[in-house]
Amino acid sequence: MSEAVKIKRGVRQGCVMSPAIFNLYTEYIFRKIDNIPGLTVGGININNLRYADDTVMLAENEDDLQKLVNTVKEESEKCGLFINIRKKKTMVISREKVIPLIDIKIDGERVEQVANFTYLGHWITEDGRSDQEVKRRIGMAKNTFSRMSKLLTNRRISFATRSRLTKCYVWSIFLYACETWTLSASLERNIEALEMWLYRRMARMEREEEEQRGTGRNRFEAHGAIENYKNQTARVLRAHTTSPKSPEIYYGGKDQREETTW
Repeated sequence: MSEAVKIKRGVRQGCVMSPAIFNLYTEYIFRKIDNIPGLTVGGININNLRYADDTVMLAENEDDLQKLVNTVKEESEKCGLFINIRKKKTMVISREKVIPLIDIKIDGERVEQVANFTYLGHWITEDGRSDQEVKRRIGMAKNTFSRMSKLLTNRRISFATRSRLTKCYVWSIFLYACETWTLSASLERNIEALEMWLYRRMARMEREEEEQRGTGRNRFEAHGAIENYKNQTARVLRAHTTSPKSPEIYYGGKDQREETTW
C-alpha cells in the first residue's frame, strides 16, 4: 500500500465524493439567490440553470443580473470558491433589431458580452431564433453520414437495417435538444431537404430517378424529422402541466417511456 496522504483541503482528483461535495456547495450558494428576481415561468421564479458546473444566471434586466452575480460571488468566496471572469460571458436575448449593451462587472472588470454562445452543446443566439442551430445540426448530420457512408450506402445490408443505423447515429445528432427549437416554414423545408439528401444517398438514387419512381421519405421506417421533433417536444410538454408545481405525467393512464434509439 502507498503511504498515507493527509488531505487538509478538498479531495484528491478523481475522488468519487467530489461530485456530491460540489453539488452541496453549489446548492448552498444558489439558495442564497432564491429571492432575487429572474424569469417567471408558470408562476415560478427561475434565476439560474445548472448542469454540473455549467451555470447560467437569468434576469429580466441589467440591475437584477448584476445583483445575482454579486450575491453568487460573495457567497462563493465564503466557501473558498472564486469566479474566473475569463470564462464568463453575458448575452442579451431580444427581438429588437439593435441589441442593447449591458455592463455587468466582477471585481470592477466588465464581463464580455457576446452575440452567441454554446451551452450544453446547443447554440444560443441573441435574437432567440433557432436558424443557426438547426443549420449547424444539419451540417453535423451530413458530416456524420459522410464518415459512415460506406456502411450506410452498402446495398448488401438491408435498407431497413441501414435506416435504423441512420436513425441511431445520424438523426440522434441532428435532433439533439430539438425540444428547444422554434421552427419556421423555411427551417422545416431545410430539414425536409436533409431527409431527402440522406435518403437519396442511402438508396444511391439520383434526384431525377427518384422523381420518376415517385418514391420519397415514406420508405424510411423511422418517422420523418419534423414528426420526431414534434413528438419529442410533445413529450416534454406532457411531462408537466401548465405549472412546474404539478409534475404529474399524463399518458392516457399508462406510464410510457420514450423508445430507445441507441
